[in-house]
Amino acid sequence: MAFVCFALANEVGDSRLESGEKDRNSNRIFDFLKDAFFKDDEISRLPPDKCGWRSLVQIAKGTGVSVNSFYGKKRGYVASELQELLKEHLVEMRYFSQERGRGGEVVRFRVLGHTPVAERKIAQRKSEDLINESKARSRIAVLPFVNLTPDPSDEYLADGITEEIISTLSNVSGLEVISRTSVMAYKGTTKKLRKIGQELDVGSILEGSFRKAGNRSRVTAQLIEVNNDRHVWAQSYDRVLDDVLQVQIDIAKQVTEALRIKILAPEMERLDRMPTDNPRAYDLYLKGRHHWNKRTIEEVKLAEEIFEQSVEIDPNFALGYVGAADCGIVLGSTLGIDPATNLQRARKMVDNALELDSSLAEAHTSKGHLLTSNYELYEAEAEFRRSIQLKPSYATAHQWYARLLMAFLRWSEALEHIEKAVQLDPFSTIIALNHALYYVLAGDYTKASEIFQKTIELEPNNPFVHFEAGFYYAKMGMREEAKREMRASVKLAEDSDPQIRETAEAFVAYVEGDKQELEARLPELEKHSGKAFGYSLPISEFYFWIGKIDKGFEWLERSYGRREPDVLFIRSLQGFDGVRADPRYLDLLKTIGFDRVT
Repeated sequence: MAFVCFALANEVGDSRLESGEKDRNSNRIFDFLKDAFFKDDEISRLPPDKCGWRSLVQIAKGTGVSVNSFYGKKRGYVASELQELLKEHLVEMRYFSQERGRGGEVVRFRVLGHTPVAERKIAQRKSEDLINESKARSRIAVLPFVNLTPDPSDEYLADGITEEIISTLSNVSGLEVISRTSVMAYKGTTKKLRKIGQELDVGSILEGSFRKAGNRSRVTAQLIEVNNDRHVWAQSYDRVLDDVLQVQIDIAKQVTEALRIKILAPEMERLDRMPTDNPRAYDLYLKGRHHWNKRTIEEVKLAEEIFEQSVEIDPNFALGYVGAADCGIVLGSTLGIDPATNLQRARKMVDNALELDSSLAEAHTSKGHLLTSNYELYEAEAEFRRSIQLKPSYATAHQWYARLLMAFLRWSEALEHIEKAVQLDPFSTIIALNHALYYVLAGDYTKASEIFQKTIELEPNNPFVHFEAGFYYAKMGMREEAKREMRASVKLAEDSDPQIRETAEAFVAYVEGDKQELEARLPELEKHSGKAFGYSLPISEFYFWIGKIDKGFEWLERSYGRREPDVLFIRSLQGFDGVRADPRYLDLLKTIGFDRVT
């Protein structure tokens, strides 16, 4: 096979080439030459005296004129096709000689600079770089403030400062603020800030510490630009302990100023507003959030008591009412414990909060969830939209709104909001599970399975995560995966939630296609209805599957009456395919309000 030789000359002093552009251009040429003239395994077999990898690299690095010999595909290929391809790469070349040389043909080109098209694209790229730089700067994570107080019982204060700074910054529409759940994963970490920034996909990180001594406190904070490890701003605050709330507000303001983020007038008004003038009420609120974030039944009940104490001390403390409402929502909706009582109490609390402060995004989100549970769907959507308008970085608002949109079958909007929630809280398992649920309901089981697996990796020791994954694997007909995850949930939760075993065994019978075994287990499953993990909706689906339609509708009515959240998805769940023409099913859709929506 004939050899082809060629040379590339770089005009080192060409004023039209920016610093570094010659190298980038040469790298493009290098990639082309490698792909055009060699198969994947040929380079290692080339004789050193004929074609050197070293020579090719010299061209890539733009070290002047280099002559290279290598196997050519066609004798005339270089002179015409190479020049055209280089133009496509926005490099203006001039072919100026072609001659016979030792072993083949010599072709010479000179790098002249960028084409006119390239100049326009370079200007466009600079503009895009500025936009990306601004976006990176405006996406921020507030890492858990370090508690330097010797008494570990004061840990809730450091965590509370972190959470409230996140909440305050989330009011600024020009910022994207990572949620508490995700940043708390870095509590006590030794990871480098650059690594954390990459994992959270942020451009800026705020970190700090808290120390209490008697009635005095010291809070330090510093803002770091992740890419270049540059300290943008730092400040220490020595105040009486009662001034901690004002310190949080001051930090939020100075962070936005340091990031050159414009705060709109209504946002500034909300930033300046103190949620309470009573330090004791605020201290109780921070303790309540500390317990609420643990999410066990006992901790949520304790948090509810503490929030109620905070509003007894200050009846005008709107955030305290929101905290109490959130406890009722978790107990009544998420955990399914006495929904009627817990959700009614939560509704009263959130109404109190909005009466005191109609601009409180958290209250609008909680009310949206409660309206959804009560099947007031249009009204719920208005609350979620208002919440997101007030606090664009509130991940929970995006998550709960996405669920409502899934129920509405508005898939593109639902995906937009659940993905936004994931961006704001990438390490939240509950948001990740809802992300997977989107793909289950939309019928993309491959994507759903992929997200379930990632979610399990986030919290491998969380029985609820395994249970939810197994629950939906069963609905997707993924038998082995469903059995694996159900058994994992049983192993992890048998002591704390023994009823999970009966539920898991029923699902195993379901995925195995054993109708007789499933029917035998249903009475035991019914006993757990109304307890944690004891939902009525799967029981109705099981009865439909074994052919007992009347019993299925009986349990579907119970699910509706108990305000179980997944009843809103019956239009998408396959377990109801066999009864969609039944008048009882159609009447339920009207009762829920889907006839108004669609």
